[in-house]
Amino acid sequence: MKVVIAAQRKDPPKNQGFMRAPISLERPTEKEAKDGDFASFKLRSNPEDANSPLHEIKVQYWKGGTAEEWFLFQRDLERVLKGQNVTYAKDAYAITRGLLKGEFLTRFNVKAAELKEENEVNYKQSINAITSYILPKKALAVQKRYLRRLARKPPSMSMKAYVARYKEINDYLPLFPKYGNSPPCIAEDEMIENFEFAIPATWRQAMILQGFEPIDHSLDELIEFCERLEFSEDLVNTTHAGNGKNRGKSDDEKTSKRNRGGPKSGTVGEGATAEYDCLYHGKNKTHTTDQCKVLINQAKKMAAAHANAGPDAKRQKFGNKSWRRDTDAEAEKKKKKEELHAFITSSINQALEGASKKHKKSDLDDDNLDNFNYDIKEIEKLNKRAFDKLNLSDDED
Repeated sequence: MKVVIAAQRKDPPKNQGFMRAPISLERPTEKEAKDGDFASFKLRSNPEDANSPLHEIKVQYWKGGTAEEWFLFQRDLERVLKGQNVTYAKDAYAITRGLLKGEFLTRFNVKAAELKEENEVNYKQSINAITSYILPKKALAVQKRYLRRLARKPPSMSMKAYVARYKEINDYLPLFPKYGNSPPCIAEDEMIENFEFAIPATWRQAMILQGFEPIDHSLDELIEFCERLEFSEDLVNTTHAGNGKNRGKSDDEKTSKRNRGGPKSGTVGEGATAEYDCLYHGKNKTHTTDQCKVLINQAKKMAAAHANAGPDAKRQKFGNKSWRRDTDAEAEKKKKKEELHAFITSSINQALEGASKKHKKSDLDDDNLDNFNYDIKEIEKLNKRAFDKLNLSDDED
C-alpha cells in the first residue's frame, strides 16, 4: 500500500451561508446542438463592405438556461446584428423574436408592447426585461459578494486560469440589472486584494517570508509570483510521488540500498519515510504484501500440502477449529473413564452378589471351598478384563 506524502487540498464549499451566485467559477457544460435547435446566419467580416468575405455562425434558439448561457446568447445575437449590418431597430426586433422561444419570447413582446415604439433604446429595455426574469433579485450584489469572499482558487485550477476566469465573470457584471450607485465591475486594485485571500494560506506565508506585498505590485507580478509557488509545489510533489527506490536522490546517494547505520526494513526509524506496507515486514522501502517473497513461498508450500492431502484430511483441517478439537477430546476422554469405572463397579457388585447367594458363612466347609475359590477367580478375571480395557482406553487417548 502506497503512502501518500501530502494530502490534497479540497475545494472550498460553494456556499458558506450566502445566496448562490448566478455565475460560479465552474464553466457551464457545452450542450450538443441538434438539427432544429439553432439558426444559421451568414455574416460579413466587414459589415460596411459589401464585398468582404462571408462566414457562417450558428446561434441556438433560447429556450432557457443559466445566467451565463443567457449572456453568451446575447453576445451571439449582437454578433449577428453587427455582422448583417442591421441599422434599423425593426430588423433587430424581428431577428430577436425569431431566436427567442416560449416564455422568454412572451416576456420580450410584453415589454415591447408596454414601451410601444420600437427603437434602439426600447429594444435594450426589452432585452433587460428577460435578464431580470432569469436572474434573482439583487443579482449584482450577490455576484460581487461571491467574487470578494467565496471565489477561492480551486486546487485543480492554475493561478493564471483562475485570474482569467475571475476577470471573465467580472466582465459579465455590466450586463446585470443595476443595483445601487457603485460601479458594476470590480477594479483591478480590489481584485489584487481579493486574490491575496483567495490563494492558499501557504502562499500567503511565502509572501510574508519573502516580503512580497501584493498591493504594491501589479496584477501580472502577482500572477508571476504565484506561478513560481505552483512550480515549486509541483516539483516537490513529483519528487515524492515518483516510483522507485532512489527517487529524488543524486547518483552518489544511489550506491547502496540504505545509508550505513540507518534503519532496517520494518523498523520504527524507517516508518517515517517508508512508502510500502507489508503484512509480514511492516512499513518498508522495498515491497508491499503482494510482493513479499516470504509470504509468497509460504503460500506455495501451503497450497502444495493442501493439494496432496486427501479429502478427509482437508475436511478435518478446515472443518474444526483447534480450540474446539482440544475441548471435545478432553470431554470424550473424561466420558470414557466415567463409563469404564461404572462398568468395573457394576461387575464387581454382580460377582459379589452371586457369591453371597451360593455360599453363606454358616454353610462354609471344606467340601465347597473349591467352589468358593472358583467364584473369587471369576471376580479376578472380571477385574483384569476391566483394567485391561482401562489401559487400552488410556493408550488411545
